[in-house]
Amino acid sequence: MARLFDRRAWLLRWVQACEAVATIHIVCDLIHVIEYYWRAARCLHDPDAEQQAAAWILGLLAGNLNQVTGDMTTRAAALPAAGAPG
Repeated sequence: MARLFDRRAWLLRWVQACEAVATIHIVCDLIHVIEYYWRAARCLHDPDAEQQAAAWILGLLAGNLNQVTGDMTTRAAALPAAGAPG
């Protein structure tokens, strides 16, 4: 007996699977970004690295990417050059 192929049901399952995979990738990418923010806060020698990383992460989640990256750039530019005395 031939089995009918329900194209609509198959397509719906395919879309749901793709959405689930996309969600997993977004969460994994977010975890990587958070890890990099922690590293950056520690590298910038902030005495309050934990608070700074948390502020950057919350800023990212609030959609303030330009403000966060601007703050990171400003802090990095204020560091002495590698190998420079001081």
